Amino acid sequence: MARSLRVFISYSSSDKDFAQKLYRDLSSAGAKPFEFVESSSPGSAAWSQILEWISDSDVFIVLLSSSTPKSRAVKEEMEQANYS
Repeated sequence: MARSLRVFISYSSSDKDFAQKLYRDLSSAGAKPFEFVESSSPGSAAWSQILEWISDSDVFIVLLSSSTPKSRAVKEEMEQANYS
């Protein structure tokens, strides 16, 4: 059986609704997406979990909007993906 495509979704918090819709669509299509609100585990260190998801992903998607350049988290996730 083939492994599901692992997709990391990076986005500004103002784009959360779209990110969650994308998460649902990717899941329905058979992918294994990572989106913080849907994928995080309570009690886990958030940044450590994000770093693990980024390094384990096959695809890294950045949702671009007018809010993206202002998001420190998106910038850090993109930098991490560049080095993974």
